[in-house]
Amino acid sequence: MDDLVGSLESFEQGALGLNWPEHMAGDPAAGVETGMLDAGKPSTQLYGACSIETYRAAGALHAAHRDAGGFLDAVDSFAAPDYWRRDAAVKSWFYDSRLPAAAGRNIDAVRVFYHAGHGRMDGAGNFRLPMGALWTGVDGCLDGNRMWLGADRLRYLFWSTSESLCVSDGRNPLRSWARSNAGLRMMFGFDSVCWDSGAYGANFWRHWRMGKSFSQAWLDGAWDVAHDQNPVVAACGATREEALATLFGERRFDAARAKGSWWAWRWHAPLAAHRRDIVLSAPPSELRAARLVPVIEDTALAERVLAALSISSRLVPRDEQGRMSVSNGTARFLRRADGHILLELAVTEPGERERSRVPIQRRAIVNRARSALRRFGFVPPGSELIFVRISLALSATQCLHMAAEPPVEMLDEIIVQFRQSIGDVPILTPGAGTLRLAMRPDGTVLRIESTLRQVAELLPARTYPASGSDDPPVPEGFAPTCAPEAPGTAQSLARHSARLMRDLAARGAAPLHLTTLPGTTEVGYGIRSNTARIVAREGIEIECARGFRKRYWMQSNLGD
Repeated sequence: MDDLVGSLESFEQGALGLNWPEHMAGDPAAGVETGMLDAGKPSTQLYGACSIETYRAAGALHAAHRDAGGFLDAVDSFAAPDYWRRDAAVKSWFYDSRLPAAAGRNIDAVRVFYHAGHGRMDGAGNFRLPMGALWTGVDGCLDGNRMWLGADRLRYLFWSTSESLCVSDGRNPLRSWARSNAGLRMMFGFDSVCWDSGAYGANFWRHWRMGKSFSQAWLDGAWDVAHDQNPVVAACGATREEALATLFGERRFDAARAKGSWWAWRWHAPLAAHRRDIVLSAPPSELRAARLVPVIEDTALAERVLAALSISSRLVPRDEQGRMSVSNGTARFLRRADGHILLELAVTEPGERERSRVPIQRRAIVNRARSALRRFGFVPPGSELIFVRISLALSATQCLHMAAEPPVEMLDEIIVQFRQSIGDVPILTPGAGTLRLAMRPDGTVLRIESTLRQVAELLPARTYPASGSDDPPVPEGFAPTCAPEAPGTAQSLARHSARLMRDLAARGAAPLHLTTLPGTTEVGYGIRSNTARIVAREGIEIECARGFRKRYWMQSNLGD
């Protein structure tokens, strides 16, 4: 691996673009130059969504409506969504554009469609989608090969479900979806079981507004929810080059139908052998809360990064919410209103080296990443970063007419992730206190993203009781009306899990199995607004009828 990092000289003074970037707002379905919609096309029939939380043939969910709603809320800032069907309004006829009676009001009536809910793929690559209600009386679940997608308007399809775009165990998007494809340009989904989170849709738009391609926005937005899942994006084209160009570069929702002769897909894959051990599995003897600098005032890190780039922060435009933006060619710096910082030094391109030919040397990669983070000012004085994991960004292509030949996996990026710690205790809140660095296989730094928070002060410590409860003794003469709750963080997390199981059972078919995910039970800081307190957290996976699965974070607040 050559010793290459992005060049500081790419940000030469006097060559800076100091205008607010065009990607901060606007409709990606509108024309690039005019900002107007395609000539002759109405402003509707562009965006639609479905979400299901109560099912005929699967267990209930908590966050599918918030997920689809987050996607449509962003859309609503520039266009009126055409529809949002929920629960019992989602039936099998909606996903088959070959039905004449459904024309103009089904999935193919819009250019961009988002589905949030359950999903599952079998070992042969057949996708199963449970419905919110019956239509024919026997269609509680719909097979992917019964769908017909893209014959009319549909070009971009988001599957916010588990196992919707599998790339493992001999499966791939072409094998699973080519028979159902009649003109799609891109599909978005997951290879793994995903989390029941309401953030996927909103996260996609947040990352897209940072100037990222559609595929990069989906991959990074999914990892803001959890790093131990495999988001996937696929694209189609008449040639391999066209499919790859769409996959890596598409940023506008194009109305043109894509030929499905070639398929290309990219995904993020965490390496189980290259992740950190749990830092704290039990609460510390003393619990200390931390006050954080409000995000709108916390610009110290941004100014430190700009200084490392030899840019005076006074020259960089910012608004009243603390947003900043500066660019020069392909290199750019951006700070969002929520404190998220992006430093992009080069654009991601398809890899040129096969995954199997690139050795992954953990110590060398982590040291190189730490060195780059210090060089670009991302390591505050006195702070400590905890290594989290190494993941790979991979891609593959396949021709429809050569589907028997297995696709070759190419290594596009090596991604190194760190977490912020406060007094050697890690921050656990998803999407907060993280540092993510992506480099090419040769070591060239592509981008760095930060959600670090600045600590204002540590509050006085208090002792954590061995019993796990700080209740005072029951006064003499009174007797407890019920047995005391079992002490300890494990018991507290188990109670949260049991409550979730009861809630899901009350809304639909009872979940069948609950499994605690190995290596996820941990004690650390949870952030709420501008305060960080000690929490215990673990991940669980719930399996429902017919094998549909979702994951959840259980959290117990120890420092309140």
